[in-house]
This record gives sequence, structure tokens and C-alpha cells, in this order.
Amino acid sequence: MPQASDCSCVRDGRKLSVRLDVHRLDSIPGQYAFIDVTWRLREMGAGKKGIANCRSTLRTPSGVSMDEIVIAHQHNLKRLAEDIKKVAIRTPMQCD
Repeated sequence: MPQASDCSCVRDGRKLSVRLDVHRLDSIPGQYAFIDVTWRLREMGAGKKGIANCRSTLRTPSGVSMDEIVIAHQHNLKRLAEDIKKVAIRTPMQCD
């Protein structure tokens, strides 16, 4: 499967890496926008104890216009970022 992103950042002196694998991304006008993603958050240099493998399945109601579908997908991406942030700030990192 194609990987949507692979990036690194520094948080509280810890360098973190996130890897996303998008399994499904679709929308049905007038119904919903949907994304199913597995992601791995890794603390660089922490070995196996610094890894969290998680999954986010997000669905947001959508209107029929293209703008409404885009807004619903943007909402899903914001929620995905929030999921990743929640895990990143935990010690040890654990998925919900």
C-alpha cells in the first residue's frame, strides 16, 4: 500500500517519527467522508519501548457539494492529527 507520509519532529526534547499507511480513503456525496489509517509513532533512540502502532478509522457526515466533501475530509485529517498528538504526549506512548 502507498504510504501517505513519513515525517519527523522534535517534541519536549524527544525526536518523534510518524509513519502513515492509508488503507481506505473515500467519500459518498451527501453521506460521508471516510479514512482508515494505520500509523506508527516512534521515539528515535528509544528502541522497541518507544513505538506505538495505532489505527484511526474516521467518518464524518458530508453534504453533496465538492466543498462540503473537502471540509469533511479536512475534519477527518484534523481528528487524525489529534489522535497522533494524544499518543505522542503520553509516557509511555500507547494507543487508545
